[in-house]
Amino acid sequence: MPTTYKQRYAKRRKQWIEKRKKLLPALQPHIALRNISSAHHLTLENQNTLLKAINAESIRIAVAIDYLREHPQATVEDVLEATSKDREQKLPPSPAQQPDNAAVDSDVIQQITDLIQACYTDMPRSSVVSLNIILSLNLNP
Repeated sequence: MPTTYKQRYAKRRKQWIEKRKKLLPALQPHIALRNISSAHHLTLENQNTLLKAINAESIRIAVAIDYLREHPQATVEDVLEATSKDREQKLPPSPAQQPDNAAVDSDVIQQITDLIQACYTDMPRSSVVSLNIILSLNLNP
């Protein structure tokens, strides 16, 4: 009889929970089930390093685990630096870092909203006017 998805997941979940029990007790509550398989392969020394990094600041645990697997001799500072670099790469630029947009002419916005009204004839005019306001706020710095 073929197993269902629920049965397969229940079996994997049980395996993950068993693997979690083999981690350092203080580390166990910090590791999500999706990261158990990766964390399970860390040495006790690396588990200690990961725990110290978690206690030092908020980090992306999956990135830290991957970093420790690639660099088993890494220190807590190395892990914190690696996870902060990853965090910086993922963040979008702040509005102060973005180039200034030229002020958008209100006639252009009016033309855009008229075009939207023409394409979406069922859209109430009040919605188009609201969209016009939103466009002007977003496009004018």
